[in-house]
Amino acid sequence: GIVGSTYGSVSYCANFACVGAGTDYDPSSHVFTYGSGYYASGIAGNLSRFTDSSLNPVSPLPEVYGCYNEGAIIANADMRQRALVGDNGGFVHDNVALEGCVSTNDLLYGDDDDESESSGGSSTNNTFGTAAQLRGESFIDETAGTTAVGILNARCDADGWSNYWAKSNSTSLNQGYPVLKKQITWDATKLTAANLTVEVTANAEYAGLESIPRVSASLNGTKLLQDVDFHVVPQTGATDVTIAAVGTAPADVPDAQKPYRFSVCGVGNYGGETGPVYSYGIAKGNLANCTVAIVTKQFNTKPQVIASADATVTNMAGGTVDPDEYDIAFTPGDKALTNDQAINAKKYGVTLTAKSTSQHFYGTNTTGVFNVKPAQIITSKDGDASAGNKATPDAVKFTADGAEVPWYSMT
Repeated sequence: GIVGSTYGSVSYCANFACVGAGTDYDPSSHVFTYGSGYYASGIAGNLSRFTDSSLNPVSPLPEVYGCYNEGAIIANADMRQRALVGDNGGFVHDNVALEGCVSTNDLLYGDDDDESESSGGSSTNNTFGTAAQLRGESFIDETAGTTAVGILNARCDADGWSNYWAKSNSTSLNQGYPVLKKQITWDATKLTAANLTVEVTANAEYAGLESIPRVSASLNGTKLLQDVDFHVVPQTGATDVTIAAVGTAPADVPDAQKPYRFSVCGVGNYGGETGPVYSYGIAKGNLANCTVAIVTKQFNTKPQVIASADATVTNMAGGTVDPDEYDIAFTPGDKALTNDQAINAKKYGVTLTAKSTSQHFYGTNTTGVFNVKPAQIITSKDGDASAGNKATPDAVKFTADGAEVPWYSMT
């Protein structure tokens, strides 16, 4: 819908068009016949990275975030059409798609265990939503206070709110679905420190940049939603961890560990800024919020080994996390493992665990995927033509690292 195949990132986009595979129309029967549409998708058909001859990535990890798809995806029933992204070789996060927009009811290819031919990307915080949820008329998750606009704006803090989504004030504007900052033309209610009640509900966590606390705010008794009605502006340069213990409630953080000041700025239907009058501190960050990219390797008949050098872990600021801050291993119990070893050409889950000595992180990250691709067998020798479909180049042997592997099948 937005891009076909890309090595770059896609953000703050929406697709309203029907995305269909190539069609052939029979005027006598009035029937459309659709082509394959192998990776027909609402936002991107394929995310890839440039690699060298050893399959090591040499370009940044492509991302899709802050996007939503309203358009229908049409292709043959047995293809890999998806609501958001087809083959995911990057990181897809914080996106929303309209329920029922695709027959497979899947957001992207590669999320399910049996989708072993994917390019080994990762994803998080992507969801379907009803038309009412996408328009902001109801919560996607009322208990958690999750809204479509809130999901789409999840990356805005890291991007400095140079662009963002807001609830539309009219069905004639984006059909009532979220609008971008530049589309907002209506007058906004001004927020000030005098008319706003603010309370920190969750401490800011280390992210390598100016971290944001979670905040509860109300205007004359009306509850406002963070990242939907307002966003928090952190203190410039405030990145260091100041809160000593992980899990300390905001109300229990000593004043000495809350040296920073933030302000509240209106979004969408609200405008104005309170000024930096509210105090906060920064706790250790959750390793789960980091982006993990794992190198792709090729099947060689031997157990593959995962090491810190095989992973690139970046924080929200795009900085590389020191490998001394975490341990790395195959995810225990992963169904792709054979006797706890990665031998076959499959996708393997990878778990990173923050070390107890880590200065910046706690917790685990399970978004990494270690992809072992099949080895390619190429031969110029023909099989016995008289054998028909049973013909195989029997004289050809495949060896990998000195081990001989027999023909199992030929297509």
